[in-house]
Amino acid sequence: MEIPGFTAEQAWALDAVAERAARKVLAERAQMPCTAACPRVEEVRDSVYGNGSDGLKTSVTKLQKDVASLVWWYRILVAAVVSSWAALLYGFVR
Repeated sequence: MEIPGFTAEQAWALDAVAERAARKVLAERAQMPCTAACPRVEEVRDSVYGNGSDGLKTSVTKLQKDVASLVWWYRILVAAVVSSWAALLYGFVR
């Protein structure tokens, strides 16, 4: 790794010190008890996947099915209206 203004030995030493410090922090962090962020993560998991109830994932899946069904109902309604107008127009012309 090249660092501008440092010799190869200095860059290696800096890299080694930084890596050792990062490993030390990660090891200490792994030993620490759960911080305030842990319950938030669990709440997000419960919200997304549900905890004995429908979560966002299930709700979105149901919503997608409902919207797809609604689209087909809308298409059927449009087809019925257009065909009824066509029948009325045909009745007036005839």
